[in-house]
Amino acid sequence: MDAFCIKRMVGKAINTNSKKILILVPGQNARGGITNYYQTLKPIFSLSVDYFERGARNWPQKKSIIQEWGRIVRDTCSFLKTVRRKKYVLMQTTTSFSSSAILRDSIFILIARFFKIKTIVFIRGWDYKFAEKIEKKHLKFFKKIYFKVDGIIDLSNKNIEILQKWGYKGPLFLESTLVDEELIKGVNKEFVEERLNKKNICILYLARLEKTKGIYEAIDTYSIIKAKHPNAKMIIAGDGREENSVKKYISDKRIKDITLLGFVEGETKRQAYQNGDIYLFPSYFEGMPNSVLEAMAFGLPVVTRAVGGLVDFFKDERNGFITESYDPEVLSSFVERIISNEILAKEIALNNYQYARDNFTSAVVVKRIEHIFNQIINK
Repeated sequence: MDAFCIKRMVGKAINTNSKKILILVPGQNARGGITNYYQTLKPIFSLSVDYFERGARNWPQKKSIIQEWGRIVRDTCSFLKTVRRKKYVLMQTTTSFSSSAILRDSIFILIARFFKIKTIVFIRGWDYKFAEKIEKKHLKFFKKIYFKVDGIIDLSNKNIEILQKWGYKGPLFLESTLVDEELIKGVNKEFVEERLNKKNICILYLARLEKTKGIYEAIDTYSIIKAKHPNAKMIIAGDGREENSVKKYISDKRIKDITLLGFVEGETKRQAYQNGDIYLFPSYFEGMPNSVLEAMAFGLPVVTRAVGGLVDFFKDERNGFITESYDPEVLSSFVERIISNEILAKEIALNNYQYARDNFTSAVVVKRIEHIFNQIINK
């Protein structure tokens, strides 16, 4: 069993159905992995869980500064009414380690502590420049709020080690994002093996169209592969601030056979994964990229960067290839290795399919999360 599995901390399952838990979540229209995570878990929790929406409702699009501040005030007032009206024993907030998110959620943590509600912080994705600033200038202030919580969940061992180095003594839990079991219905080993017999290769990128998600590096990588394999194709699924720029980039470079699907969900998302052969995701930084886990569950070999929690389990030639490099030449060399070695491609595809099923499906993840809730409530 690898370090990713060993280091997960789980507690003894205890019936807490009578004890209500409040989870702070983004708005339903705020696109991204966190929204997908909680929308997937909501119907399958066995514990009594309520959601409280806070933050930008249509992230990454935001309103004016005045309107955003008004929303913050309304969210805070609404949260006060919520925790006063209902008896919650535990609040869990999910935040990125960035200046705006850390400051925002500190308000909710302080309110929860005032009402004697136990608190867990689930950190998903770190801005390391901000973390350096915290360590050098604001660690004392950070500790007064975030080191008073009853537990911290993170997606990466690296981040857990930083918190330990800073002196956090409470329970630390290593977790992952998830794969919605509804998304992968009908996907089995036979499906994975059958796709490996395709003659034409299709490279899939499924994420927001942002510079920091590596979209331009992905396109350049495909362009290199396309020059060597004229029958190669690419699917780009997602929207974002770079959408128009991406279209212009492809047009200006006259790159052929790229299909842009825009934002995908449900059956359209399933089809994107089913039509892909290799998943390419050269993101600059991540917590635990949901799309990588989904691609694995569909039996796709993955070429990605060494970001976030991926480094805790992802192995070259077992799951695909992982690199520190942003260079499309380097990335394309890994894609080429998968294309040119059918035996390796098959081994990776089946490894990914099984590993994702064992570790990342929603039914598996919800049990781990509920174990953590039980452990904190009953400690």
